[in-house]
This record gives sequence, structure tokens and C-alpha cells, in this order.
Amino acid sequence: MKITNSYPNSHLSKIDLYGGVLCLDFVNTVQNRTKDPLVNYLDSPEDWIAWLVRVNLISLPATLKAEKIQIPTLLKNRENIYHLITSVINSRPIQASLWARINAGMQEALSKVVLTNVNDKILSQWSFDPSNPMNYRYPVFKSLYELLLSENLHRVKSCEGCGWLFQDTSKNNSRKWCDMRYCGSQDKSKRYYRRKTKRHDAPGK
Repeated sequence: MKITNSYPNSHLSKIDLYGGVLCLDFVNTVQNRTKDPLVNYLDSPEDWIAWLVRVNLISLPATLKAEKIQIPTLLKNRENIYHLITSVINSRPIQASLWARINAGMQEALSKVVLTNVNDKILSQWSFDPSNPMNYRYPVFKSLYELLLSENLHRVKSCEGCGWLFQDTSKNNSRKWCDMRYCGSQDKSKRYYRRKTKRHDAPGK
């Protein structure tokens, strides 16, 4: 199938990329992690293609076998990664079954990486069929592998407003929200309202 547009009607064609790491942006393909039920943005093959374009994993036009896209598999991958990362950053025990699923994904992804020598430089390249959209999970799992082993893992946080995951790049590691303009301002407004309500409800008021 010749893909000539990034499905502008999909939320994922213009979703904010606040994660700072590919695997975190993948986890953030939902509306708000703090609300139940969870509103899922990755709901169709078109959504997956739109996200791949958004994060520059593919460029248009592209020839993709869209019929190979398995949304249930993508959602399982996403939620496995989310539960692993949130368990790590919150120092919660990680079940062996979750590690097994994550390791299987990372091992498959890393098996698609080959090294080559170009102009006396050793470079890594992908060796998978680019027409199969499911193969673009491999860069996501590779980014997870690199994040888990990096010195920046302690900088991964959950937004206090929407629950999205992001890597805090501030100097003093003090960032609380994925985006100050939206989640930050909303959170401050809610706290102001609670303080104001509490003062009006106090005895003597």
C-alpha cells in the first residue's frame, strides 16, 4: 500500500512528544494516564502509521503493508513498557513474567541491528523489512534497552498532571509536569482553588 499522508485526523499525527525518548513517546499514546477509563489514541492501523511519521521513523511517501499491523500486539507492548518503567522509577517489584515479555521484545529488536564500516567509522544499521509496519517496534524496544542502562534513568518521571512519562532534562531535576504551559498551569490552578476553598470553609469565615 502506498502511503502518501500521515492521517491528519489521527490524534497521533500531531501528538506532543514530551517524553524525550522514543519508548516514552510510545507509552504516551494515550490521553491521560490518571483518568479511568483510559482514552487510547493508538486505535487503528492509521494511528500507528501516523505516529511513525510523527516520530520520524518513516517518511512519506512510503510503501507499507498496512494489513500486517496488529493493534492488540502494539497495545500489549506499550502497556508492558509502561508498567516496567513505572515500576522501576517507583521502586516497585517487577514480576518475572513482565521481565520475560520485555526481554523477548528487546532481544528480538537487538537481533535486527547490524554493524557496518563506512568511511572508517563503525555504524549500526537496521536489518528488517521496512515495508512491514510492525517492525518499527524494534527501534522502540532498542530505545528502552538503552534507557534502562543509561545514567538518565533516574530522570524519568510521571507527569503530576496527566501521568505521561518524560525525561527531566532540567539542571536540578525539578520538573514535575510534561508541559508547564498545560499540565503545570492546570495543576497550579487546582491547588489555588483548593487553598481558596479551604480558607473559606475555615471556622470564622
